[in-house]
Order: sequence, then C-alpha cells, then structure tokens
Amino acid sequence: MSRKPRLCPVGQVPRVSRCGSIMTELLVAAGLIATMLSTVGSLSHRLSMLNRQSDHYRLAIQEVRNQLQAAVKLPKDELSDFAESIGQHAPANALIPNTTWSASLEDDSMGTRVTVRCQWPSSHGSGVGHQVVLSDWSRTDLPVNSDEAGAQDG
Repeated sequence: MSRKPRLCPVGQVPRVSRCGSIMTELLVAAGLIATMLSTVGSLSHRLSMLNRQSDHYRLAIQEVRNQLQAAVKLPKDELSDFAESIGQHAPANALIPNTTWSASLEDDSMGTRVTVRCQWPSSHGSGVGHQVVLSDWSRTDLPVNSDEAGAQDG
C-alpha cells in the first residue's frame, strides 16, 4: 500500500518543522550583530583619537606660527630672551598636554635664523611623539632696499 500525499486545501501550505533552523539563524544573526557593533565601536574610538591628534597638530602649527611671527619682529638683542621664555604663555599649553617648547637662534649668511619647535607625546602611549618645527629669518637683520627706504621717507 502506498501512501497518498496529503492534499492541502487551496491557499494553505503544508507546515514544516523549522525549530532547529530558526535557532541557528538567530545565533548567526546575533553573532553578526555583535561583530558589527564591536567593529563600529573600535573604529569610532580610533576616529576620535585621530581627530584629537589632528586638532593638537593644527593648534601646534598655529601657535608655532604665532610665536615665530612675534620673534622675527623683535630686535636682535631681545631674541635671546625670547628663546629662553618661549611657550610659557602659549594658549596651546592648556589644550595640548605635556607640551615642550624650544627656540634656537642661528647666524648664517642671510642673517639670524629663528627656529621654533613644539613637541608633545603621543596620546595613545607609543614612544613616538609629535613635533612642529618652523624657521624664519629675523626681519630686523634683513637689509633695507634703498628704493623702498626713499619711498617711505617721501
């Protein structure tokens, strides 16, 4: 005797037991969601650290540029005092932790070269720090063009 297939009424589908496959699908979905959330969390943390580092770098560049612009306008006898006191009142000190400032003066064929350096340690704990170094020549050492001097007097 052969069994006859069960005929379903029109519009009805025979039910198949899916208890094991539904549980497997839920476990896989939960695993994928957990992986995605941990990846997104890790990436957002790295992105915030990168933003903080770029903010520190931008602030350091602005402050070094400001310090250098102030230095090159000073008379030559005041440059050594500037080099000793650089960075003591820099606004970037409050925003960038553990900032170290230095300035050096070098006499060369073009006059007195002023170099300003700002250094700070890495925020993520590696031994490599960051630094910004800019140089310019003292404006008080530059020779005055006689044509420009005459134009200013007249």
